[in-house]
Amino acid sequence: MAEPANNSPEIPETGAIFTFGRSRFADNVASKFWIRNDEIVQVACGDEHTAVVASSGRLFIFGSNDRGQLGLGHLTITSKPSCVKTLKQLRARYVALGRSHTLVITETDQVFSFGNNAEGQLGMGPTEKVTHDSPSEVTLPPGEKPRIVCAGADHSLLITASGSAYMWGSNSEGQLGIPKEKKEVNLPEKIASGIAAGSCGYYHTCLLTEKGKLLTFGEADGGRLGRDASEPHSTPSEVSVPKAIKQVSAGGAHTLVLSEDGTVYVFGEGPLGQLGLGHEKGNLVALRPKEVAALAGQKVVAIDAGESHSAAVTETGEMFTWGNGRHGKLCLAEGDVDDRFVPTRVTRFKGFFVEKVACGGCHTMALAKVTPLPPPPKSEEICNCDLETNGQQAPPSSPYVGQNNQHHGPIIQPPLHLPPLSRPGTEMGGLRSASNSAKSKGGADRSAPVPVPFVSTSCSEEREGNCPSPSVPPPLVTGLFQWSRSLSLTQEVAQLEKELKEKLRSQVEEVTSVQSELSELNKTHAIIQDARSPKGRRDNKESSPSMSLLPATSIAERDEKVPDEEEGGKCEDAEEDVVVDAKNKGGIQSRIGRFFRGLSKPRSHHETNGVKENGTFNGFGEHEGNTTEVTSSHGPPAKSKACSII
Repeated sequence: MAEPANNSPEIPETGAIFTFGRSRFADNVASKFWIRNDEIVQVACGDEHTAVVASSGRLFIFGSNDRGQLGLGHLTITSKPSCVKTLKQLRARYVALGRSHTLVITETDQVFSFGNNAEGQLGMGPTEKVTHDSPSEVTLPPGEKPRIVCAGADHSLLITASGSAYMWGSNSEGQLGIPKEKKEVNLPEKIASGIAAGSCGYYHTCLLTEKGKLLTFGEADGGRLGRDASEPHSTPSEVSVPKAIKQVSAGGAHTLVLSEDGTVYVFGEGPLGQLGLGHEKGNLVALRPKEVAALAGQKVVAIDAGESHSAAVTETGEMFTWGNGRHGKLCLAEGDVDDRFVPTRVTRFKGFFVEKVACGGCHTMALAKVTPLPPPPKSEEICNCDLETNGQQAPPSSPYVGQNNQHHGPIIQPPLHLPPLSRPGTEMGGLRSASNSAKSKGGADRSAPVPVPFVSTSCSEEREGNCPSPSVPPPLVTGLFQWSRSLSLTQEVAQLEKELKEKLRSQVEEVTSVQSELSELNKTHAIIQDARSPKGRRDNKESSPSMSLLPATSIAERDEKVPDEEEGGKCEDAEEDVVVDAKNKGGIQSRIGRFFRGLSKPRSHHETNGVKENGTFNGFGEHEGNTTEVTSSHGPPAKSKACSII
């Protein structure tokens, strides 16, 4: 993916979710999406599915769905963000994703779960049903209100407003904080008090106490717990960290810890570089917390650990990634799939401010907002000529006056300090005296200019070091040039967008024309058959759809008009607000080819289930096709509402 343009008119001020990586069912192509008129406040990644929570309380989810982890009432892979309609009225507040299950907290202080329940990770109590494709409420202890939920591979964590920690699911490695003899818990069980935050790795768990202490338990192999292996690993025990802790994130076999002052520590196993300590053999395992030295000097404000990679966001909106680079999930240059053993700055977000990041099994999601261009400099803000008299320096009247601008580097230099001319004769009276002296000699030509070499001498002597170099453009010119350059780039982008739209429109018109000709050929063919064999005509009417003549519907109608009963609600309700943008890998020509290939066979359920052949997007940075907007009406489902291409 090319660097995003920081002046893109499409991305709203609330930002967009940028996706990188892949899953098992699509090519890895970076893309982005956003929700119209609704700010995204949280993003979470599971092993192969993703969810975002909007400020309106709507929960959008997409990705792998073999265990019903999307909560949409079916088990079909969903390639576009789809609203979980059964929770819409309750307004989602927080979401956590595990390997194949999902936990949601609503504004009504309820907890819902859906997906795989093979190990009791949904917290529903005794039940023989393993797969739940719709949300079901988790019964909480009386008087408890949920605050945070976390999900591991097969276990779940709830932290309440009172600071109590409840866990349920698989306890195969002691990840529930109770003796391993109890292999499974299918209802919330309290394990600790005074807990402020937590995180679930695949088979280990981390808790952050209200006093700033870190507790770990679960699988201890490879230093996952960051403490003495001789201690009972199924019992929550403290991990020694040099500084006060702000955040903890547990991954597949490693854990990231963020201190209050922005320092990042790591412990666990990192054969693919996910520790960020370097590629030396001794740095591939950390039995105790170690500082990530490569991030020294960076004020980190957010961290997240995936199965085999890690990410960090700084206070300046920059993102660093490290670890396994397969499928491009480190968000580096296109085609860069190498592992990184130290944090590497992601340069593809030039012009954007990254706020949040989430790492999954094979993908990464980042919420970023456009960095606004500064307004053009005003002449009164940069021209201080009237103030620079009598040796006084003009005060900086604008944020543009300075050595460095955070957005575009040096824009305008500080005003020069010009001392007054003090050499006798340099005043106007002195010039007159020199002129009169020349006249009195009589031999001088009165019309010839009188040389005044002392003026340049005064500048070189009395203003040494302050005279600007002739090769350096004046501050006003520099500022206006850089502003006009950014404005010119904006205009060029707009012009290119206009040309592409015109080109696409002309191609669509050509396709429509070809379709009309085919329709006429169909009519002619029908007349010929009618004339040759009336019986054959009757037989043809009764033949299977795969042998019928070309339909009269347009390509747009065939690709986008989907019966409601087959849609499964995908284009209803909130999906009209989801906008997906990605590289155009198909184009109009491949779309025509798919149209003609599809005429010989009826569409399958997968093709009509909201996943268009010309624009597949699975939420893991894998998208083919044009910018796609899922449309439908608000309120009750409308009949034959279509998914449209914009």
